[in-house]
Amino acid sequence: MSVKTIVILSLALIILTTVIFSFKSKHPMKCFFITALQGFGAICAVNLIGIMSGISIPLNAITMTTCAFSGIPGAILLLCLNIFLGN
Repeated sequence: MSVKTIVILSLALIILTTVIFSFKSKHPMKCFFITALQGFGAICAVNLIGIMSGISIPLNAITMTTCAFSGIPGAILLLCLNIFLGN
């Protein structure tokens, strides 16, 4: 299995889990917006700390969508991919 396949499968699993738990709650839209805000906060925190550590995640449509749908786990996934696969 290639690295690209593993990344796509793990991202799909994180997004699917987030969507399932969002719709199981009594307020799915509120849960989704809170998850999105947590993801955006996490990616901003990584980029602020990246000033000192030299690691940053570029802000583009793919990274923002990943963080919006999966929240903090998505930001952690992007950070790990950035560290292990390089820029």
